[in-house]
Parts: sequence; structure tokens; C-alpha cells
Amino acid sequence: MAGRQTAAEALLVELLVEEMPPRLLASLRDQFAAAIHSRLAAAGFVADSSTFAAFATPRRLAVVIEQCRAATAARSEQVRGPAWSACFDKSGRPSAALAGFAAAHGCRPEAIKRADPARAGGGYVMDI
Repeated sequence: MAGRQTAAEALLVELLVEEMPPRLLASLRDQFAAAIHSRLAAAGFVADSSTFAAFATPRRLAVVIEQCRAATAARSEQVRGPAWSACFDKSGRPSAALAGFAAAHGCRPEAIKRADPARAGGGYVMDI
């Protein structure tokens, strides 16, 4: 998806809650809306010109964010994993350490690459 623009549309986030005291509604509404908007902006889902409107009742908080993208550009990330020597058993199959690392980062063990082979323990694996 790199280089491909995704359409920006309005997004409604609504949170149903127990009865809230009316005196707290304005503050909770504003905090909820600002937190949702800032986290979406940090992740690249919100356009620079995006605006939002917040709403609150004693049993719900809501925010409508204009110009919210359905997806962001693809990105890669490197994460240091277990030592390479701990990633395979004696028969060469992926160990529980490698399988757990791959599962935690949403990829297959085969997609993980070796980094810094000169390091003690044979280097570390990187999720790329």
C-alpha cells in the first residue's frame, strides 16, 4: 500500500459506560475526544486538517473524527529478539522462544531475520 492514498472518512467512536455524574461529563468528554484523536494522529490515521466533535451523556462518551484514513502507509520495524542460539532446537526447528517472539509481533518464524551474527550467542533475531 505504500504510496497509495486511502480515502478519508468520518469515524465515530462511542463508549458505553455506567451512569456518570453530570458534573464530570464535560471534562470526561473532552479528555476522551482528545485522547482518541491524538492516538489516531500519532499512528497516522488522521489527516492534518482533521477536526473532531465530542459528545457525552450520563451513559456514553462519543467522538466524531473527520478525515480519518481507513489505513496507513506500510512501515517496517526492527525489534530485538532472543539470541539466535536460542531460536532453534537441535534438529533445526524453531524453538518456543522464536515461535513466541514471532507470534508476539504478528509474523511467521520464517520471516524473522538474523542480526549481528558476530555477537555472543550468534546474534539476535529481528522482526523486519
